[in-house]
Amino acid sequence: GTRRAFAFDLVFDVDSTQTEVYDGCVASLLDGCMQGYNATILAYGQTGSGKTHTMGTGQAQLASADVEGITPKVIRNSFALLLQNPEVVHFKASCCYLEIYNEDIRDLLQPSSGHKQGIAIRETPDGVIQVVGLHAEECASDAEMLRCLHDGSVQRTTGATLMN
Repeated sequence: GTRRAFAFDLVFDVDSTQTEVYDGCVASLLDGCMQGYNATILAYGQTGSGKTHTMGTGQAQLASADVEGITPKVIRNSFALLLQNPEVVHFKASCCYLEIYNEDIRDLLQPSSGHKQGIAIRETPDGVIQVVGLHAEECASDAEMLRCLHDGSVQRTTGATLMN
């Protein structure tokens, strides 16, 4: 095969806490979002590599901040920042949760509509990526958005492979 070199911004030890990973990778992104910039956090890797654990999308009850994954931390911290100045900051938050699995796109907040939901990912002429046909649920609090996270996580596709 061809030898390839990869560069990493950060590498965490196996004993690193969820808080260390969040602080090292995500906290500055959230600060940027509060200033109007977009950010994406993507977990990619082979089956069993810890994506669900790190992102925190498979947790029902959370014992402590060191156990809570990236996604719940972003939700809690976003609402905390937005609610710091309620007389100045007016916001509307909504939650969408989609899954791309074997090239099928599923709306995890409206799973009863089946696999053929008419959801499409498109790029506009000016380069903006849009997801058409995806349900957005308005959330007035972190608790409501965490409920969406839980409800969608239950609908995720899990497949047994030789890796697990």
